[in-house]
Order: sequence, then structure tokens, then C-alpha cells
Amino acid sequence: MEVEKRRFKNGLIVSIALVLFMWLVFFIDWLFNLQLYHFGVVPHRISGLWGILFMPFIHGSLGHIISNTWPALLLGTVMFNTYPRVVFRSIIFIQLFSGIMIWLLAPTGIAHIGASGVIYGMAAFLFSSGFFRRDRNSMAISLLVGLLYGSLVYGFFPNDNGVSWQGHLFGAIGGVLAAYYFRKVDLPKSPDWNEEEEDDKEEKHFFQEIDTRLQKEEQDKINLIYDWKPPSPDKKNPKE
Repeated sequence: MEVEKRRFKNGLIVSIALVLFMWLVFFIDWLFNLQLYHFGVVPHRISGLWGILFMPFIHGSLGHIISNTWPALLLGTVMFNTYPRVVFRSIIFIQLFSGIMIWLLAPTGIAHIGASGVIYGMAAFLFSSGFFRRDRNSMAISLLVGLLYGSLVYGFFPNDNGVSWQGHLFGAIGGVLAAYYFRKVDLPKSPDWNEEEEDDKEEKHFFQEIDTRLQKEEQDKINLIYDWKPPSPDKKNPKE
């Protein structure tokens, strides 16, 4: 229970830190009128490649960033708690995959910004993990995500309201691919498994190995002493 509480706390802190950084970028952009949307993903332009890294942290309006804040907090916290060993690699893969696919396949001349692609990717990762893993926890989370964010599928289709449906679609595809690739990592432990007890066992085993080696070295020294014999004196030549 203590391990789960600590994991939840750490996941929540990391998710909050990422969202706060997103808001910090937004306020700096608004305060100094930097027009950071120029650093979004601009398809088919070499300069637009930088947007693959910057896109999730740039937002065009207050409503835009608010709409991405709560899903990022919720989905991020769930991922950090449920799949701690693959969460960073999965999010990075989703971001890179969606950004590259936008740059390659989306129409040119339009800058794509916002964290929506990563959010769609996290939702798709959590949803599809239930199908790939088939364990109780993953399937329960998959059902919950489907109930809460099932309407996200409408974001996959072209629209005229300035929303990057390509980012949504490619982000979701990246989430499914990441879920499949990492399907055998972070599998649930058996009911009688305890992380703290497992750590204690590893620590005891480590010190037992050290103690065994020290005893062996000490025994070798003792054997060397007892096996040692003084050299016999040289025999004098007999008189003739």
C-alpha cells in the first residue's frame, strides 16, 4: 500500500510539472506576444521540423490550453501509476510519431500546435493496452477510458474549426503502436508479491554473497598458513 501511495504521488507530481510548464510557455507567449505558433509543426518545411519537439507545449488560446489541461493531468497520472516503466518512452514515441507523420502527410502552409496529439495518444495507449495485455487492471482502465473519452473519436475526422485532426489521428495511432510494443512490460505481479519484501530479499542476498566471499578469502588464508612448510636446511657435503 505504501509503495502504491508513493507511486501515485510521484505520478501526480510529474503530470502537474509538465502541465505547469505548458502553462508557463503559454503565459510567456501571451505576455510578450511572441507568436510561438510559428514553432509548431509546419508540414513539408525544414524549419517546421522543430515543431515536432515544441508542438505539445504551444497553444493558440486560453480555451485551447484549458481543454488540454485536465485530460493531460488525468491520463498522465494514470499512465505514470499503471505503466511506470514505459510511460516516458511511450509519451516520447507518441510525440515523435505524431509530429513526423503530420510533417510528412498533412497539407502544407498550416502550423500544428497543442498537446492534443499526445493526449489522444495517451488515451489510445490506455484503451488498447487492455486488449493487448488481457489482465484485469489494464482491461478495467481500458473500459474507464472508453467511457470517459470515447467521444474523442470525433476528433479523427476533418473539420473546419481550425483543429488539427491529423494530430489527433496520428497521436492515437502512435498510442496504439506503443501499447502493442510495450505490451509485455509492467505486467501485474502475483497477489502474494510485495515490492518491499522483494527489495529486502535482494538486499539480503547481496550481503550474503559478500559475507560468503569474505569467509572464503579468510579460509583460503588459513589454508595457506597451514599448508606452508619451512624450507629444509641444505645438507652438508659428507667428509671423504
